[in-house]
Amino acid sequence: MLLEQIETGFFVGATAPLVLEEADARLFPSSLEALHYCTASGIRDVEILLRFSDPLLDTRLRPFQSSDAERPLRRFASPAERLACLQDEIAKRPRLQPPSAQWRPPPPGESSEKLSA
Repeated sequence: MLLEQIETGFFVGATAPLVLEEADARLFPSSLEALHYCTASGIRDVEILLRFSDPLLDTRLRPFQSSDAERPLRRFASPAERLACLQDEIAKRPRLQPPSAQWRPPPPGESSEKLSA
């Protein structure tokens, strides 16, 4: 497990505080130890990179989501909730019945011109 600073892309280094290359990054034995390191160092702008032998399984975790990232989600949630309520209200309304004198197609063999005359 590695720690990568989100804004710069630098890694927490094994021999220096920050390094540019992933190969020089400090390896943490567990995500819990990586979290402890972040907390002790006051680092919040970070992703924990979980690397596996199969790159398709590699995962990025953002344990310290900033409030700036959460604000758009809250703004979206409020309109989405209102839309869901409106949709429920519309579904509860009775459906309009078509008027009884509604146009109907002419019976087979008669043209529509005869009926409208």
